[in-house]
Amino acid sequence: FVVRVPDNTPGFDPLRIPAWLVPSSTTVTAQLTALLSDSALFAARFREAAARALLLPRKLPGQRTPLWQIRKKAQDLLRGAQRLIDFPILVETYRKCLTDLFDTAALEQLLAAITVGTIGLELRNVATPSPFANSLLFGYVAAFMYEGDVPPAERRAQTLAIDPLRLRELMGELALRDMLTLDVITEVEQQLQHHAWPPQTLDAAHDLLLRLGDQTESELAGRGASVPTLAAALVAAGRAHSFACGAARLVVPIEYATRYHAAIGAPLPDNAAVLPASHTASHDWLMRYAKTHGPFTAADVEARYGVAMATVTRELDALTLAGELINGEFRPGGNALEWIAPDVLRTLRVRSLAVARKQVAAVAPTAFVRFTHAWQGVATPRAGLDALLDAIEKLQGLPILASQLESDILPARVDGYEPTDLDTLAAAGEIVWHGVSASGERDGKIALFLADHASRFMDPSAWAAARRDCDGTQRQIVELLQHRGALFTSQLRDSLKIFPGEITKALWALTWRGLVSNDSFAPLRGLLQSNATATTRGRRSLRSGFRSRRAAPIQSEGRWKLTPAPQVATPTERADATARLWLTRYGLVSKEVAALENVPGGFASLYPVFRALEDSGQIRRGNFVQAIAAIQFAAPHALDQLRLHINDPEQPALLTLAANDCANPYGITLAWPNVREPDEATDIAHDEDRPRRSVGALCITINGRAAAWLSRGLAALIVWPAPAPQTERDDALLAGEIVRLAQAQRLRGAACSIVTINGLPASNAPFSAALCTAGFAESGGQLQLSRLLRG
Repeated sequence: FVVRVPDNTPGFDPLRIPAWLVPSSTTVTAQLTALLSDSALFAARFREAAARALLLPRKLPGQRTPLWQIRKKAQDLLRGAQRLIDFPILVETYRKCLTDLFDTAALEQLLAAITVGTIGLELRNVATPSPFANSLLFGYVAAFMYEGDVPPAERRAQTLAIDPLRLRELMGELALRDMLTLDVITEVEQQLQHHAWPPQTLDAAHDLLLRLGDQTESELAGRGASVPTLAAALVAAGRAHSFACGAARLVVPIEYATRYHAAIGAPLPDNAAVLPASHTASHDWLMRYAKTHGPFTAADVEARYGVAMATVTRELDALTLAGELINGEFRPGGNALEWIAPDVLRTLRVRSLAVARKQVAAVAPTAFVRFTHAWQGVATPRAGLDALLDAIEKLQGLPILASQLESDILPARVDGYEPTDLDTLAAAGEIVWHGVSASGERDGKIALFLADHASRFMDPSAWAAARRDCDGTQRQIVELLQHRGALFTSQLRDSLKIFPGEITKALWALTWRGLVSNDSFAPLRGLLQSNATATTRGRRSLRSGFRSRRAAPIQSEGRWKLTPAPQVATPTERADATARLWLTRYGLVSKEVAALENVPGGFASLYPVFRALEDSGQIRRGNFVQAIAAIQFAAPHALDQLRLHINDPEQPALLTLAANDCANPYGITLAWPNVREPDEATDIAHDEDRPRRSVGALCITINGRAAAWLSRGLAALIVWPAPAPQTERDDALLAGEIVRLAQAQRLRGAACSIVTINGLPASNAPFSAALCTAGFAESGGQLQLSRLLRG
């Protein structure tokens, strides 16, 4: 076998044989069984077994079926087999691998001989592998080529679908230590011990002892304050027997006193009115213990009853040979051989399988929102240039309004964002920006790219058409930049002898066509802050503390350059690059996200690419999120992260984003919740008060739940009430966040009055009470910040 040791592995000495290289002969089969389902070998043998069983029919008999298609059919079959308790093809695959291929019996004998010293080990460092070892190295790539096809949650559910009793008939034990969960084991043990119904009367306490056999005094006290008193009354009435056993004191019903005397040597009670001992006393005693407990070891029985370990092991082995107990490794974190009753194991398997399948099932929309926030980096923003570069890598190619880039989009992803960081990356040649379309005279949409990726997403035909449509001044600028390279506006003016205003106008027309760009973001900031005739003379620089002495328009700063010609690529190659970009940006892609992208043909044009990626095993398709269209694609690692957000966090996580941010799924992938007042039966009537992904609007979420939407300027507010248990808490959090937003808006010199809440006058809405408590005050039917908060 091949062992790959990563560099700098702690404690690894290439001149000494490590202990983990030679596993224990008693646990190696269980370890192999646990790891087998996560291997390419298992997938290959499952395909072979399914094909032999005629479960993978060919579309065209007599013709060869492509391997990728067979793998796809086998994966679909395996996904369906997970819903069956005992699927014979899975069992046959385990038997084939562990018996025919691995020969685990011979492996155990070999390791046992190494342990006792019959076979020795010798370490040799060789320059070239032997012919036998070389064949193993040759198959290394093939063995791990498809290692990441199935996410861990599906692999875990797949292993739990194996019936251990059926597998034991074919090849022996099955280790479930990594498949069962402690929570499920604890829950089942609580039910077996009847903890949910503490006895309230003497008869109920006596019935409980008859079911369980024996109880320690501490176990009785754990069932309620009155239970030890009831047990003492049973002993006093002669209906129970109490005696010292091991390190504790046991209480058993009087009917079982003779059995415990015969099985473990317990003293008999003073009264002789006990049942005669049975020849199956040891059998009854151990089986009753097994049926009322989860997985247990021989040491557990020895410590509880004070019976010699040899006696306990002999009795357990006899019950195992008779098929009444199963031995193996079951409890997570354990390291010893355990025993369990078959019925108890079956219950544990079914419930653990239900937990595993629940993790594979479609998640709630709020979990998807939390996943999107984490995937986009807005849930826990990081600081620094590397965090900014990661954010741009996910945003590249997405049309973004220049006015929102540095006010909403990047600050939401980078903690302590500074515009100088963006200029640093641009000056270092790490990123570039291209114009997409104008939005009025002083704004427009741009797209950010990593410098090496920009030309991959451009359409050559559209780029050539834009070049042909240039007028006289624009054509002169293009030819000059093509001949001399990047130039400042002053160099363009000196070469073309054209008024600066005309040059600036032509440059921005070329920019919005995607033909010209700039090596800095200064012209974008200038475009947003000034009109076309303003100059920089006497103006303090946007990036540093000096005063500029130039007379050029501020929206033409920096060096202008032609955007690189698109790479010669086929439409299929561009579609493949775009599809992979969407997977990087969103993690989980559905047809709704196409509304955010500027891709001709939308999702339909990329669907064949996603389908091909699924057929090749690179991504998965399924119903991963509720309330979203059935066509959903995601990479396996994205699905793993999605399932990490299934459970609601304990602490409320409040997040405010621009409503049109791609990190906000509401209004695109997910529909906005209905807006209804508690005392009204209709939605709000005015379209201007409906939630939408408009520029300047904000969306506030709490643990992924849409909590509020605010229009530009905060004039209109829409609030979605929280579920009953946390309504008061969430309302207080939400009102405090709205106060913070209003204070920030007032610092910018803008009005900050809330006019309507859910379509009603702000002062009459139910949520106004929470806002007034947080710091707003009623004024003329509107809500304004209180004077106490001013300054």
